[in-house]
Amino acid sequence: PSPPLLFHAVNYQQHAIPVREGMMVSAPQTRQEPPLHAHATAPGTLQRAFASPPRSLKVGRHAATTRKPGHSAVKFTLDPELAFLLSNLLATPFFGLLILKPGWKRTYQIMKNNWFLVPFSILYGVLFKQSWRPDFFEKLLPGSLDKWDEGVQFVPQLSGVMELLSGPSSSASAWVHLLLINIFVARQIYLETYEMSGRVPIKHSILLSWIFGPLGLLSHMITKAIAEMWTRNKQSIA
Repeated sequence: PSPPLLFHAVNYQQHAIPVREGMMVSAPQTRQEPPLHAHATAPGTLQRAFASPPRSLKVGRHAATTRKPGHSAVKFTLDPELAFLLSNLLATPFFGLLILKPGWKRTYQIMKNNWFLVPFSILYGVLFKQSWRPDFFEKLLPGSLDKWDEGVQFVPQLSGVMELLSGPSSSASAWVHLLLINIFVARQIYLETYEMSGRVPIKHSILLSWIFGPLGLLSHMITKAIAEMWTRNKQSIA
């Protein structure tokens, strides 16, 4: 059996080395470390230098622990071209129903419910967030409270609007904005005519509303006025 341990000798690195009976232990040779810095010559300076690592090492360790392994920031970005195509694909079925199947009961049920407009609103919100810039309101509503005597303040300027819509995401968001308004105009034209039992032709007005929303609304108003005048004249003759 091995002889029992009697004591421990400690080396210069503070590690315990077991020593057994009968073994010869020599004093460890202390290795003189050179000073870390040129000015570290005063007593105690070298000890303080070993006690605290250089500042660059602290920064390095901190930088290494700021990001956890396997974790990375993911930023979602919607392609403006894809958003433009998607908005047109979403709008086509609804305009097709209004033009080709205005008397279908299912068309009325879809148009009566506003939920079919929600995808366009979400798409617009995503594009608007992507195109957001810190000076948005400064460009849209330029002015200052300290310059009231110099003219009207906080009024939209065409140059500012052109600058805000110059990017791909902002241009796509403006298109979705206009497309949503055009669908809403066509929907109002359809619902108004449906409640009048379809006495006013609307296909040409819906078709205009698809691309030229205000012109579609104007077309419907003119067509409606002509139809009402024709109905009154027909009733007076009868």
